Amino acid sequence: MKKFIAVLVLSVVCALCAVGLTACGDKGETGETGVGIVSVEKTSSDGLFDTYTITYSDESESTFVISNGENGVGVQTATINANNQLVITLTDDTVLNLGNVKGAKGDKGDKGNKGDKGDTGVGVLSIKKTGNDGLIDTYTITFSDETTTTFTITNGAKGDKGDKGNTGDTGTGIESAFINSNNELIIFLTDYTVLNLGNVKGAKGDKGDTGVSVSSVDKTGNMGLIDIYTITFSDQTTTTFTITNGAKGDKGDKGDTGTGIKAAIVNGDDELVITLTDNTVLNLGNVKGAKGDKGDKGVSVLSIEKTGNDGLIDTYTITFSDETTTTFTITNGAKGDKGDKGDTGTGIKAAIVNGNNELVITLTDNTVLNLGNVKGAKGDKGDKGDKGATGAKGDTGVGISNIEIDYTGHVKITCTNGTVYTVPITEPSCTHNYLTNTTLPTCTSQGYTTYTCKICGYSYKNDYTYATGHHFYNEKCVYCGVAEPYGEISTNTSWYSSSSSTFYISTKYQLAGLSYLVNHGTDFSGKTVYLSSNIDLSYAEWIPIGTSDKPFRGIFDGQNLTIYNLKINKQQSNLGLFGFINNASSCALKNFSVLNADVNVSSGEYENIAIACGYAYQPMSISGIKVSGTVNAPYCSNVGGVVGQLLYSRDISNCENSANITGKTNVGGILGRKEASYGTMNDLTNKGNITGDNYTAGIIGYYYGSSSNSSSSFTRLENTGKITGKNYCGGTVGYIGGNNTCYFSDSSNTGNVSGEDYVGGIVGFAHSYGTGSMSSVYNNSTVSGKSYVGGIAGVLEAITLSDSDNASSVVSASGYTAESGDNCAYLGGYVGKGYAVQGCTNNSNITYNSYGMYVGGIAGYLSDYIQNCTNNGNIKGKIRVGGIAGYCASSSTIRANNNLTNTGDITGENYTAGIIGYYYINISTSYTIAISKIRNTGKITGKDYCAGNFGYLQCSGRVNLTELSNTAKVSGTNYVGGLIGYATVNSGSSQITGYSNTGTVSGYSNYGNYIGYDNNSRITYVS
Repeated sequence: MKKFIAVLVLSVVCALCAVGLTACGDKGETGETGVGIVSVEKTSSDGLFDTYTITYSDESESTFVISNGENGVGVQTATINANNQLVITLTDDTVLNLGNVKGAKGDKGDKGNKGDKGDTGVGVLSIKKTGNDGLIDTYTITFSDETTTTFTITNGAKGDKGDKGNTGDTGTGIESAFINSNNELIIFLTDYTVLNLGNVKGAKGDKGDTGVSVSSVDKTGNMGLIDIYTITFSDQTTTTFTITNGAKGDKGDKGDTGTGIKAAIVNGDDELVITLTDNTVLNLGNVKGAKGDKGDKGVSVLSIEKTGNDGLIDTYTITFSDETTTTFTITNGAKGDKGDKGDTGTGIKAAIVNGNNELVITLTDNTVLNLGNVKGAKGDKGDKGDKGATGAKGDTGVGISNIEIDYTGHVKITCTNGTVYTVPITEPSCTHNYLTNTTLPTCTSQGYTTYTCKICGYSYKNDYTYATGHHFYNEKCVYCGVAEPYGEISTNTSWYSSSSSTFYISTKYQLAGLSYLVNHGTDFSGKTVYLSSNIDLSYAEWIPIGTSDKPFRGIFDGQNLTIYNLKINKQQSNLGLFGFINNASSCALKNFSVLNADVNVSSGEYENIAIACGYAYQPMSISGIKVSGTVNAPYCSNVGGVVGQLLYSRDISNCENSANITGKTNVGGILGRKEASYGTMNDLTNKGNITGDNYTAGIIGYYYGSSSNSSSSFTRLENTGKITGKNYCGGTVGYIGGNNTCYFSDSSNTGNVSGEDYVGGIVGFAHSYGTGSMSSVYNNSTVSGKSYVGGIAGVLEAITLSDSDNASSVVSASGYTAESGDNCAYLGGYVGKGYAVQGCTNNSNITYNSYGMYVGGIAGYLSDYIQNCTNNGNIKGKIRVGGIAGYCASSSTIRANNNLTNTGDITGENYTAGIIGYYYINISTSYTIAISKIRNTGKITGKDYCAGNFGYLQCSGRVNLTELSNTAKVSGTNYVGGLIGYATVNSGSSQITGYSNTGTVSGYSNYGNYIGYDNNSRITYVS
């Protein structure tokens, strides 16, 4: 900027001196004093524009404007033209005409007297920077007469802080960890890396000291609902634990009937066993004496009777044959008052001593208390006891001489003394109170739970779990240590039965068995195969399930489980976990993941390559599938993460790809190619980098709707991966064509997209048979190509784009060689070439570094209308360049272009404007189109047909222009206007009302404050 001011001032001074200050002639009348420069001062500033005023010695003035910005502007040339006007061309090609600096040649005057010697002229001695105040530098000019003058230059302010960088890649965490049979700690990370951290279990220690046993367990306290128990060990140490009881319950209902005697028998050990009505069993001990010498008559039981009741206590009396009696009591439950309802109390559910001699108590709330070792060391053998004295001879006892069951079903007991007792038989029933013991599954055997009744000992097994299957790492199973079979996976088909319709697979050998069965003709039509365990396919080459002549026709449901480490290295078509599936009525793939896959087709032009399924023909649905790893098929077509080619399936949904995919044609993160009569594509996500040539995208490379009068919908598609291709490249879909009406919504892209022709942040190229729509889509990435490039779409045909957002850092095109005709460029912040746009705002800079035809902040080219849109980015192109659109053709009088705003700087050559570079309205001569609320505040720099609003406006009918405004500088060559550069309107009834321009307008010819050139003067100004 300093160089610019110095050159400018010196150029003006020298030019003036050369023209007006050195003239000499014959002696004549004294001439008028010459005109010199008195001062050069900055007299106003408007943001990026500074106005300087030159004051001459005759008190006349001239002004010029300097634009500040990121790069300074200097003087390129300074000349005096044929009209004696000082013309300065700046380095940004702005042309300043500073007016006449040379008076017209006068008539030759009479010879005058010799004039007095003139005063010495004043020249410039120096220009120095003499001060700085923040953004403002002060310069002082010192003249030869020692007088001085100053001027200031405002420097650009510090730029805004840059946008926050992209989110980093997801970190790696621990997915699972366990200790294998070799006591090695194995850790699986979330990126599928397996770490073996070596032995973590020490060698077996020396035999420990004698354990401490439990002497007693006593209840030693109570705190409301909490009981405190104290355990005293054999070494006299103690420990305590607590059990929480339930709060006072609600008032109880009427109590159960009291407990009586249900049955009484003498068992084989001569013990009297009484079964009560609540199934409690009382063993009252031996009632039959040992056989001795004949003695007195033995005593037997004559009767057992209830002889008393005291509230809750019943008294029973036993009468023996010697007339003696004894009593026992049974306490019944009294009818309780209904108590307050309380929480369920916690009691002891089970107590066992485990294999380590530890007392383990399980409470009713399933809390497990391990109370330590309760079995002491085996004591020394005790001394032999003294022999006891011989007992006295006993009386002869009474025994049982016979026991039989009579015809009534009663037990008939005959004693040795002839007494007969008859006891009815009652089968005791057990309510069963089970203890449980769980046996965990192993690699090859099922797990289960054993239930054992504490009362009667009845036992059974249930709750079976599937075997875990082997998990191989470094050629052996990390669970059991068995060696990994080398090469191709062994097949296990023993699980299959032709009479069954449902199957469960838990090992890779069973999964390989599925492949074997299908590839040998068992198609599983009408059958369902479920995964019941995660499966690792490491250390083997996978053979895909199904071929083109022997496809899989059933349902495969992974139950949200995972298949790890799929590996395919073949040179053929139809590759994936499934090679080929086909069945319109019932075939489906759903609910599984294939992670850390490696699919490699390094040479040969094959087709239908993917991780989950190579070729899916007429399946019922594809849903709930996730894949990761790599697919490398650089010479192949129909290459995808989930499916290579999907034909005539209505739906695909809830799928995600994280694999990096490389193919040639029809390459997509989810699908390489899809063709259907109609269908829905919902909730599809790609996180991998996708590389191909033609038809390359994050979700679907190529889509074709094969049936007219039907529709295809694309909803909630999301891409975050980098997309690199050539023609028809998109963040979500590369190409949409065919006979369907297309509906696209709620989708986003944040991955950079680069290609050549037909490149878009969301879609490369999309065609709709009927009038389709694209709404609520979002792009925030760099999009670059050569032609038909847009932040949202490269091309939209018969699709209205609305209510969307392009927040990309830049949309650019370069390297294009211009051709004849109109098919040369097309570059837009939203769409390169589109149909209609409404409700969109562009914040990105749009740059075409080469030829650059049809360049716009919203659209490069539109074949219909544009409404309610704003551009805030700087736009650079060559021909037909606009802040909103480079070119717009409208044939509708209903959907006029209105409410359009531009704030960015627009740079081009011909047909350059703040709103629309070239606007063509093709309506009947009897119709009127309304255009309103058009606003521009960005600087416009061009050549021919340049304006603040419309560079070239052509209407075959009538046009009413309302609320047109421009506040920025407009500079060009020919046909330059503050509002319209060139207007040609067919009807003289056209009007312009509510218009204003406060920006400066400069040009060589046909330039004006409002309209540079009005062809045929058909527009009437209405104040």
